[in-house]
Amino acid sequence: MKLITFCILFSLLFTVTIFSQPKVQEEILAPEQFGDTFKSIWNEVKKITEKFQEQTAKKNEFETSTEFQKRVAREREMMIKNISTINTEKKLSTKTFVVLFKAELSQYNADKQEYTVKSSTKILIPPTSEQVQIECSKNPYLTISEMIQKAYKFSYLVLRSEPDFIWRTDNATAKLAKSNETNIFFKVWMKVDLTQPLIKNQAQVVIKPTKIVLLNNANNTVYWTKDFVQ
Repeated sequence: MKLITFCILFSLLFTVTIFSQPKVQEEILAPEQFGDTFKSIWNEVKKITEKFQEQTAKKNEFETSTEFQKRVAREREMMIKNISTINTEKKLSTKTFVVLFKAELSQYNADKQEYTVKSSTKILIPPTSEQVQIECSKNPYLTISEMIQKAYKFSYLVLRSEPDFIWRTDNATAKLAKSNETNIFFKVWMKVDLTQPLIKNQAQVVIKPTKIVLLNNANNTVYWTKDFVQ
């Protein structure tokens, strides 16, 4: 009887554990849509950080140094709490963004059975500023590229162009893919992380890719896939 009771309790606990785990939500976006979504998140974080920096820029003439340090600590805690609220309200901890980057089948080496694949897709995102540090977690494929245009700094989320991405595949598969090149994409899963520690008085917004595949998006034929350990 005790054994039966134990088995029932264990089964109930196991069921509760499974159903209590947060469900991962995928949001499929075009590159421009992801750029707009990311900018919206960044803008909210920036406003909070700006407010903190303005309020703690200098000591009030009627404050002692100790009082000022305590006020800075309180304001910092409030800033961290407000950023955490954004993370919670937008469900970023359980949300994964899925974005397609157009693939270009550049050159096939029949002897080595290797296809050089590139992508010119660029997603405009806000650059790092005094208020917010923008990062892409370390990985071999996705990165942030910055450039100066007409005295303004621009940042783009791109697939790395160096070294070349090499897809190893047989001749028949390579020919079939080339004949359907308009449908060939890199599909990237990524998260936006607001939980990183502050860098002095600067918040961090980190893009974390979790998976990338090369596929025919018309029929969902997957040619290559890579998962990232976070």
